[in-house]
Amino acid sequence: METDSVYVDTLNFGQQIVRKYTEYKWLTNGKKQPLLEVTEENAITQVTYIDSIFDPGVGIEKADIRKPKYTLHQIQ
Repeated sequence: METDSVYVDTLNFGQQIVRKYTEYKWLTNGKKQPLLEVTEENAITQVTYIDSIFDPGVGIEKADIRKPKYTLHQIQ
């Protein structure tokens, strides 16, 4: 259980909110962050996970605009 608050400056009004949630974390040796986290609050479930843990090279390569990967040919 956690207490939070919301405050609206223009209305000069604030309210305290009590949040009740359950948090699950799957940990492993050698990693600083959990492999999987699941947080349940009322009817809302949030899932956070590490993708491609075994191959950190997976992903989209950065495009180097200085070295285009195509060739332009003039048509005569």
